[in-house]
Amino acid sequence: MTTDQQVIEDRMRSIISWFIHWDEGQRNCFLRDLVVKAVPYKLSSLMDLMEELSVDHKTSVFQCQRNLFHLWFDHWTVDEQNEFMRRLEETDSVFVYKFYEQVALTSRQP
Repeated sequence: MTTDQQVIEDRMRSIISWFIHWDEGQRNCFLRDLVVKAVPYKLSSLMDLMEELSVDHKTSVFQCQRNLFHLWFDHWTVDEQNEFMRRLEETDSVFVYKFYEQVALTSRQP
């Protein structure tokens, strides 16, 4: 395994570890982040704003974790992004099912 591959592996493990410790509100915020990554420009900006306001950002640690997720995920290849989703599904299949439901719902939006 090359150094770059090891860095990606470590980052995926870090995000999964954070995810395990997030509360329901933080996971819902992360769910929205994932849906936006999957179908950018399909979600209502008002709906996004309302969901963002309803999340209680208890500490700045969560925001830092979200920022790192965005930075890392955006630089991964599609295969690496899919591998992350596979690992997330191994960790919490119900969460990933909700993700697929939300993505499917975007097909009904203009």
